[in-house]
Amino acid sequence: CTHLACAVLWRKDRGREGELYCPCHEGVFDARSGEVTAGPPPRGLPKVVVIEETDGSIWAVGTTRSGESVEAGLCRQLGGERPDLAARIGCPDIGGGAESPPRAPGPAASETPGGRT
Repeated sequence: CTHLACAVLWRKDRGREGELYCPCHEGVFDARSGEVTAGPPPRGLPKVVVIEETDGSIWAVGTTRSGESVEAGLCRQLGGERPDLAARIGCPDIGGGAESPPRAPGPAASETPGGRT
């Protein structure tokens, strides 16, 4: 929860599409958007970036900060941890763009047959 970091629970029986609920101080979030619908939380929940594999498994691979797009959140995390992958998926600043945070100076990325490294 964005109020005091308590765990947020899913409540299927509430609202038209269920809700995300924080039992610590009665915080309630919209199930689709994560926006606050009741209680003391000061902002919506961060988005969780997920990928679905060809075998049907779903993996959480990152989160966003408040007000950050899913793309910017994923690129921010990958840029620090996996710049090779960030460049392959076309993250700004890694592959040339203005939305990502500045990176420390270092060797320039080089082109390889499999993508940028």
